[in-house]
Amino acid sequence: MQEEVAEVSLHAILGNSHPPTMKVHGMINSTKVLILVDGGSTHNFISDVLVNEWKLTTQFVSPFGVQISNRDVIRRSEVCTDLSL
Repeated sequence: MQEEVAEVSLHAILGNSHPPTMKVHGMINSTKVLILVDGGSTHNFISDVLVNEWKLTTQFVSPFGVQISNRDVIRRSEVCTDLSL
């Protein structure tokens, strides 16, 4: 069985605005944030720094891979499930 791998584009990693990406202002838990909307990514991602700093609730899940632009795969085993933008 092949594992599902999420992908995040180089533009998302670097925080660059580049078609098909755009930066928009938003709120997470009443704090203003800059959100990068990236059509080249398959899932939504949040910085580990923000998760830890804001003490966001995470859930442990079966480990999965996130493939970044250089084709390296980062292993993750936590997700934020009740996070509204």
